[in-house]
Amino acid sequence: LDNPVSGYHAVFLAVAGASNAIARKTIWRKHVGRVSRSVLIATSLVAGLALTACSSRYSNLPAAYKGRPFEDNHYMGGPQVIPGRVQAAYFDLGGEGVAYHDTDKVNHGSGELNHQKGHFEGIDPYISHFREADGVDLSYVKQSADLSHTNYYAPEKNQFYIGWEEDNEWCNYTVDVKKAGTYRINILYGNTTNTIRFSLNNEPACECKLPMHTGSYHIWNLAAAAGRITFYRTGIQLLTLHYNKGNNLAWFDFI
Repeated sequence: LDNPVSGYHAVFLAVAGASNAIARKTIWRKHVGRVSRSVLIATSLVAGLALTACSSRYSNLPAAYKGRPFEDNHYMGGPQVIPGRVQAAYFDLGGEGVAYHDTDKVNHGSGELNHQKGHFEGIDPYISHFREADGVDLSYVKQSADLSHTNYYAPEKNQFYIGWEEDNEWCNYTVDVKKAGTYRINILYGNTTNTIRFSLNNEPACECKLPMHTGSYHIWNLAAAAGRITFYRTGIQLLTLHYNKGNNLAWFDFI
């Protein structure tokens, strides 16, 4: 370009979406033979700035952590937000030993039970086979199994949950804490009394008590104020759920 600084700046404005029509026209008329290189540079700079901002946003995570927030073609909300509801089934991407630990590789709900007759007919495969390639055992609230009787707290139809649990299994959740402070945790669960734990950025953070035996994995109850957890800072953080055998777990409200 005749004037590399002003020329680059004009291309940068165009790539970034600025409404500088005169600059765009000048660049294309006077420098059509060289503009591709400037566009490439400008585009690379924009991408670099975005990557830097993203890296900075995630800098509070433990340095060795390689997982990333769950997303797919249906859920693109990014890290789950606190205060708010953390869905148990939206654990991070990254696989066994990174995003979760499960005692075997088989997803006994989405990848096994929900392929059997009576468990998937008439249901969107996205729901019945949700994350079936992951080892964490997942399923969804069904009319026949979960909603044909009285619950202590009625879940929503098609609500995802973690089931088939074994001792010392865990899941990681990248969360976005909007306000520092201490939160009560409400838990939607089924079946037995139990203790589950949360750690925060790989440090023990709280214990939660599931207070009563509901009588079945498919009779649901709300454990109100099951525990309390303190977030000392805002921003992206790593929340880890540690659970034991004996429950279905649907979601956790941080209020």
